[in-house]
Amino acid sequence: MPPKTVSKPTPIAIEITPSVAPSLESCSIKKEGNPLVEDVKKADEKTIIGTFRGNITKVTVHLDNTASIDLYSIRGGQGHTFRVKEEKGLVYDAVNLKDLTLTDLKKGNTVTMSFNCFPAQRDLFRITRISVTGRM
Repeated sequence: MPPKTVSKPTPIAIEITPSVAPSLESCSIKKEGNPLVEDVKKADEKTIIGTFRGNITKVTVHLDNTASIDLYSIRGGQGHTFRVKEEKGLVYDAVNLKDLTLTDLKKGNTVTMSFNCFPAQRDLFRITRISVTGRM
């Protein structure tokens, strides 16, 4: 029996187009085209406020009292990793009406993350509240 001939696959060229969408953690954020963004508006001349809504797909709590939270939009199509610092009142259980900590956040939680952004302060972006509203 003659040996089998294995053909090598032909390489395929992939064109990568850089994203021109503004970062989710900047003051130029828009609701349009961002399924994670539930609301965004100008609170006053110095402050942009808004909310993200999604399901937590991963939480990594770090030794420096911060956490990386992978959030994926409920409508699908967009995910983002947020890095937040633990502080009193940051995480709230909106179902059982009690304060939580970053270590209480779990994969599968549905959350609403409120944010403030200050354009005059070099786009200072801050998550101000993480409300756990349910499970996926």
